Amino acid sequence: MRENTTLTFEEYFWRNVDLDGKVVLDAGTGFGLTTTEMAKRISQQEHKGKIISVDIDTKAFEQVRKLLKAQ
Repeated sequence: MRENTTLTFEEYFWRNVDLDGKVVLDAGTGFGLTTTEMAKRISQQEHKGKIISVDIDTKAFEQVRKLLKAQ
């Protein structure tokens, strides 16, 4: 059943996600958008967490590193 809400997708998706003390696997990292979003949320909320990102294309991590440095 679809829930009616005024929240954006991002607000709705992340509203009850607790990353404190968690180890999260981002499989299929691709452009790194999910990895960088999780890193941003962990950092902003002063949580302690760990993100493990894996991708078949090792070049994907060049972009992820750039995104993380820009934060």
